[in-house]
Formats: sequence, structure tokens, C-alpha cells
Amino acid sequence: MHNAACLLGKLNQANERKIELKIDPDSNFRDIPAAIDRAQLIVILGNLLDNAMDAVLSPGAFAQEVTIFLLDMDEVLLIEVEDRGPGISRENAERVFELGFSTKAKPNHGYGLHLVQQAVAELHGNITHTGNPSGGTIFTVTLPKRSSHVADMKEREQR
Repeated sequence: MHNAACLLGKLNQANERKIELKIDPDSNFRDIPAAIDRAQLIVILGNLLDNAMDAVLSPGAFAQEVTIFLLDMDEVLLIEVEDRGPGISRENAERVFELGFSTKAKPNHGYGLHLVQQAVAELHGNITHTGNPSGGTIFTVTLPKRSSHVADMKEREQR
């Protein structure tokens, strides 16, 4: 329920800011296991959407569009947030998750993506970002659904 409320709030924010926020019609998030902390999901989704909305309103944006795709797969939950902003430069690509790093010349920025990365790590997931072929950036988060899958992932990482 909290996830739906978060999404509704972001849809309202997007509407107020004249941004087209689309939820991919092929999305489905049917089975979110109790082991996945809902507060962490809200941190991930909320911050990724906030950044995407800021990106599409910045100079050099390709369009004022943000698309979210949510997929419940057998082993993992997939969250993909795609924006049509100016993209992430090569020199900033490695720094976007650093605490305090921001390309915005405003105070109180540079925390969101760091919090996202922390939440993803706490849920034993993975986050990546790539350039959007249509212009902008795509952030992809994968979160394992079962603790046994988490143990398997940790074991593979240690090898």
C-alpha cells in the first residue's frame, strides 16, 4: 500500500511540474516478499523518480518524460526508471552514488542516489545506470526475492 501511495504522490508531483510520468503497461509487482523492507523500496523508488524528474527539467533535456517499469520475476524484483534528461557525463558516471555529489548548483543535494545505493545494498541487490538510446539515463535496480537467493549471490561474490 505504501508503494502505491509513493507512486501516486510522484504522479501528482509530475503532473504539477508538467512532466509525463508513465508506468510501463507491462509492469507487474505482484509478489513482494515480506523480507523486502517496504521503506527501502520507497527510498529507492522515490529518489530515482525525484532525480529523473529533476533531470527532465534541466537544460539539455530531450523531453519532459519519465517512464517506470516494475517487474516481478521468479528470483528478483526489477525496477527501471528511464528519463529523457541530458544524461550523465563520462566524468560524473562513477561519482553519481558518492555522498554529497551533485551536478545541481543548489544546497541540500547529493544525497538521493547515495541513499538509493545504500538501500539496494541492504537488500542485497544491484543498481546500474546506462545511457538511454533516446537520450537521458536508465537506472536499473534488481533485488533478490528470497533469502536463499541472497545467500547464493553472496557465495558467488566471495569466489
